Amino acid sequence: MSLDIGPQHCVVAGFSAVLLARIVNWNAVPITRGEIGAVDYSVFEIDENDPSVRLPVAGQQSVALNSGELDNAIFDSLQTGDVRWTVDEKGCNFRFQPDGSTAALFPTAGSLYLAEFRFTPLSGQMFPARWRVRAL
Repeated sequence: MSLDIGPQHCVVAGFSAVLLARIVNWNAVPITRGEIGAVDYSVFEIDENDPSVRLPVAGQQSVALNSGELDNAIFDSLQTGDVRWTVDEKGCNFRFQPDGSTAALFPTAGSLYLAEFRFTPLSGQMFPARWRVRAL
């Protein structure tokens, strides 16, 4: 399971971000595409002084990834060739850029957002992965 919020990303307000992570299962082993049945995400504006306060971003709640998006987002081996992955030399196994074409993902400059993904494995319980995103 991956609960890591990780470092804060910065994007231009109203645009998307490429989100990278090394997602691990409950046994601390990197997930593979074959383990995951579904993924969905929601975006919230959060209060910097109280991150438990979440304001849903319109049009960005419980957005399900389709099968093709899942196939392109989850890798069966750790990827080390993406220059955007700067966490370590081991690499990432998840890369996704949410679609903001129908509803802005991070709409307000200066605001802090939480992109929360829910991974549902074929067996076992759902687990989240989260990213903080600052809109500039």
